[in-house]
Amino acid sequence: MSGKRQAMDIKNCMFCEKGPEEGDLHQILTFEADGNIREMITELQDTKLLAQIGVEDLIAKEAKYHLKCLVKLRNRYRSYKRKQQEQEQEITNEKMSESRVFVELITYIEKAVESGTLLFRLADLHSLYVNRLGDLGIRKTVNKTRLKGDLLHHFSEAQEQCDGKNTVIVFKKGMQNMLKEALKKRDFSEDAAILAKAAMIIRNDTFNYQCFKFNGCFSSQCQENSLPSSLKSLISLIYNGPNLKDQDKQESQACLSVGQLIVFNMKKSSPGGMRERHTLDREPPLPIYIGLNIHQQTRNKKLIMQLYHMGISISYDRVLDLEDRIATSVCEQYEEDGVV
Repeated sequence: MSGKRQAMDIKNCMFCEKGPEEGDLHQILTFEADGNIREMITELQDTKLLAQIGVEDLIAKEAKYHLKCLVKLRNRYRSYKRKQQEQEQEITNEKMSESRVFVELITYIEKAVESGTLLFRLADLHSLYVNRLGDLGIRKTVNKTRLKGDLLHHFSEAQEQCDGKNTVIVFKKGMQNMLKEALKKRDFSEDAAILAKAAMIIRNDTFNYQCFKFNGCFSSQCQENSLPSSLKSLISLIYNGPNLKDQDKQESQACLSVGQLIVFNMKKSSPGGMRERHTLDREPPLPIYIGLNIHQQTRNKKLIMQLYHMGISISYDRVLDLEDRIATSVCEQYEEDGVV
């Protein structure tokens, strides 16, 4: 594209540069509309449109647009932001999984030292770490030296030794008794602070997570994708313990079920001071499936409402609403296909 800025033709659409023959033209009349359009074009880094709008406000330029062109720009922007959120979530999940596996590895070493094992080959620890990351879907190269440094930083009593071929991490004999004594002691105030911090982390991650949206069907990974990685990690650690050797390769159905019910029943304060639960923004697959399945098999309103009040199923009204939406979408599809 030429580096020269093209003057905007105020008779045409600022986006497609076509006139009224393509549709009614609307004029930008507010600074809010000007700001929104500039923000979308800037974040999309559309150099052609950036050159077109320039620095002068669009109201003064008497800029015009087709409604369909503005909708197209908004759709592009929404798609861009959605991909950006997915990438950020992927990075967050990866970091969370790496931290989780490192904690599991530390716990594995502590248990082994407590049982009398005081020497570990770095290659074996590295292999355990990489394989566990693979179980969680993370395929990446892990630097042995960096892993060794992190372990030695955590275990200040441990020492590194090398025979020229193998690097080993050795613990002093006294470390065994130190770990046993540490496990016996318990600071309840510190425990409460840790639990409060863990709860805050889970709540923040859940409320900021892009939750499952029911579109008439359940995909194969809908349960896994409906939960933030921090919540899955916590429940799995509660179920299996933090020892790396005790973990499942994939999150169990029990872990996913408990996680979905936690998300479904989680309360959040609204602007009016009310605390809301069972909102459409946090409606994972499990309670939807239970409500629809039970209604299909029993048509029993009382049973569904009992499960709803127990926090296990969506409400009876929500079941009817979803069934009506599904039936409507099927009818519309039939009409589009020319079947009816």
